[in-house]
Amino acid sequence: MVRGAGTVRIPAFGLPPSVTLVAEGPTPGSRGADVPFRFENGTLVFELTPRLTGRWIYVVPKETPQ
Repeated sequence: MVRGAGTVRIPAFGLPPSVTLVAEGPTPGSRGADVPFRFENGTLVFELTPRLTGRWIYVVPKETPQ
């Protein structure tokens, strides 16, 4: 969970190769909107906006077809 505004950088070494960034929804623990992000030199980077501040942000592995 982060608060404020600006660019957030999180070390991403060890994450699965394909992930989605998701904000918490209106009910605690529920899934909200996907958050646009990018990888830069092993770091996950996203912009913290007023809509995201104070919400949990989850890194979710994308499911692979079986």
